[in-house]
Amino acid sequence: MVTLRFLSDGSLDPSFGDEGVVSTAVTADGSAVEAVSVQADGKIVVAGSFGQSLDEGFVLARYLPDGTPDPTFRQ
Repeated sequence: MVTLRFLSDGSLDPSFGDEGVVSTAVTADGSAVEAVSVQADGKIVVAGSFGQSLDEGFVLARYLPDGTPDPTFRQ
């Protein structure tokens, strides 16, 4: 699952993840981000699906504002 953050000029935000890109390993083939929400504290919640037909399961991830995985988020 890949999440990108852009600046207002359309370029990738270098302060987020690895030069604007955060990649999270999903244990099944294929994944797609379906929804993103930014919490009041700036943490980012990403929901998606995975599997060959992208309907085999769902995945949730939460990141700190800088794009690092939130260690307090329990999956």
